[in-house]
Amino acid sequence: MDKRLSFETIVKPSRSAFLATAAAAGLARFAIAGSFPSRADIVHTDFSTLPAYGNGTIPAGIRSRQVANVNGMTVHILEAGYETSGRPAILLLHGFPELAYSWRKVMPSLAAAGYHVIAPDQRGYGRTTGWDDSYDADPDLFRILNMTRDAIGLVYALGHRTVAMVVGHDAGAQVACWSALIRPDIFRSITIMSSPFEGAPSLPFDTANGAPMPRLAPTDDDLDAELAKLSPPRKYYQNYQRTRATNDDMLHAPQGLHAFFRAYYFYKSADYKGNNPHPLKARTAEEMAQIPTYYVMEKDKSMAATVAPFMPSPDYIANCKWVTEAEVDVYATEYGRTGFTGLSRAAGG
Repeated sequence: MDKRLSFETIVKPSRSAFLATAAAAGLARFAIAGSFPSRADIVHTDFSTLPAYGNGTIPAGIRSRQVANVNGMTVHILEAGYETSGRPAILLLHGFPELAYSWRKVMPSLAAAGYHVIAPDQRGYGRTTGWDDSYDADPDLFRILNMTRDAIGLVYALGHRTVAMVVGHDAGAQVACWSALIRPDIFRSITIMSSPFEGAPSLPFDTANGAPMPRLAPTDDDLDAELAKLSPPRKYYQNYQRTRATNDDMLHAPQGLHAFFRAYYFYKSADYKGNNPHPLKARTAEEMAQIPTYYVMEKDKSMAATVAPFMPSPDYIANCKWVTEAEVDVYATEYGRTGFTGLSRAAGG
């Protein structure tokens, strides 16, 4: 007998009995993480009123659909290689400001290599519904461990017991890393991009025998306080993203949402010649100030104002192959409908 399944398959407690036991053990918050209140802030969407996802720019062989009952949500996914059953799965987790759509150009190649390729709109993004889009939403639902539950729930809902590889970019890398760390039996290998992972946090050692407590690393708030003393004063972008004003700053960017995305993507790309990545000596304000302003912003500017001066020329836009105007419009359309509050909740987690 598989002992991992014995509790579920033999005991089969009622939901009320399980929740009572969980509450007694202090686990009720996690036991009911997928049960959300029915109220106006919970995102619901009538998909019959929306244009096809991707506005006709998704490559052949990729389909768009919703998967219900995934940790309290209906998750929108793109998938490729779905025509043949029994294929090993690859799960692709996007970051910000991205969508499942961001994986469209690599999905056909992975499917051609023999995989079932799955790219969800993560909690707070795109056409995934059932999450709370209010700024004051419970941040626990957007914490990494609950988004790991999202990943596991989606994999299981699609009929997979294991994932050959989980891939994470940017904020998605953290979800991918914790998924592989917590459930290596499910997520058998991992690839991360743009966001290093330092591993599980270490705990103080030998403190019962008088060993000194380790010095705590500076927090984002500590860093922000030091950045504010620079000339010109600066601020850390994640602290900015946690603020209530962030959603309106970007959603109602003075230059328009489409132009905001175009400038943002160009400023962060290899095409912008001012990007010169190199190691920093320490996580100090002086060292961090070398980072471009899309990460270490000027203190008095919003993100929309930060990227506006970096809008590329009309000639560049007309000849840009890696993200066309029609593709930029997909992001503007989706974020224009959902806003950026999901980002703020995830940043706060």
